[in-house]
Amino acid sequence: MIRTARFVFTGLVLAGLALSLRVALAQEHPGQPRVREPAKKDERPTKPEAQPVTLDELARAIQSYAQEDTRLKGGYFLVYDARDKKPLVLTFDKVHKDKLAEVEKGAYFACVDFKSSDGVTYDLDLFMKQAEHGLKCNEIDVHKVAGKPRYEWYQDKKDSLWKRRPASTAP
Repeated sequence: MIRTARFVFTGLVLAGLALSLRVALAQEHPGQPRVREPAKKDERPTKPEAQPVTLDELARAIQSYAQEDTRLKGGYFLVYDARDKKPLVLTFDKVHKDKLAEVEKGAYFACVDFKSSDGVTYDLDLFMKQAEHGLKCNEIDVHKVAGKPRYEWYQDKKDSLWKRRPASTAP
């Protein structure tokens, strides 16, 4: 019986201490919850609409991407040519600043020249998309090999965006 009484008394003391500690912690910042409640669906802040990219910003982003990728791969830009089914080991030459365009809202492309070790020029189209922290490359396509196009670009009359078509169907 004495053991039971001690057990009950100890339990009450511990419960009292826990309650006192909880009250003390709750008063740390009166009137504010200690943990922020998650926002309700309709209270979430909306992202501001992305601003259009200028041609200079696009050219810098593409050049920076090509140069950084080349640096990281030991001085070579490596890409797989799916049509010829072979890897290409290229060196960066230049970005065609006159061939920068929007292909869809927030997505852009530019022609970038590279050279292979045997002197063949490859015109690659690098596609950039607006991401949370700037422009990111999301596609690379071989546009021309030694000046011969695999496809051509045309500006759609409906939406003024640039689109691709096979070189043989161009008027």
